Amino acid sequence: MKEFLKDYGTLIGPTLAFSLGVIALLIKFHFDKQFDKWKANRQVKKLFELIKESQPPNKYFPKKSDDNFLHADEARNLTNLSIFLKKMEVIESFILKIEGAVLANCSNLKIQQVTDLKFISKYSIKYLNDIKKNKNEPNRKMDELDYNVVIEGYKRMINVCENPGKEFKYIE
Repeated sequence: MKEFLKDYGTLIGPTLAFSLGVIALLIKFHFDKQFDKWKANRQVKKLFELIKESQPPNKYFPKKSDDNFLHADEARNLTNLSIFLKKMEVIESFILKIEGAVLANCSNLKIQQVTDLKFISKYSIKYLNDIKKNKNEPNRKMDELDYNVVIEGYKRMINVCENPGKEFKYIE
């Protein structure tokens, strides 16, 4: 043993330090990976809460004017849908912010949920912008069908949040 320590004693300290350093880096890597997963799952949960709080208008006002002037009910509908459009844009920007972390750290089901929510929000924003763009055309006014399309898109988003597996099953 004396002979071994005499020959290799100066290498034991640095080798032990190097080994402990590598072990510490591996522990830190696994800790960081778990922390990133927890953080991404928390962001997805926050997205779900944001969607549930961003409800569309509760009521559609059916009265319309016959001439080219805007009726008060039509103005209410367009104002409410403009407010809902802002809420949808906030949801979309939040999805774009967390998308990278979700793709890298979450389960396949959560990735599918966030991707589906992104698709629905993009579709809803496009639809709401089309309604706003076409509101000044004389033959095109927002009607109850437009309102119902917006409501159904929101209901689908809620369904994706609450029943994740249901949206991704095939119909048999």
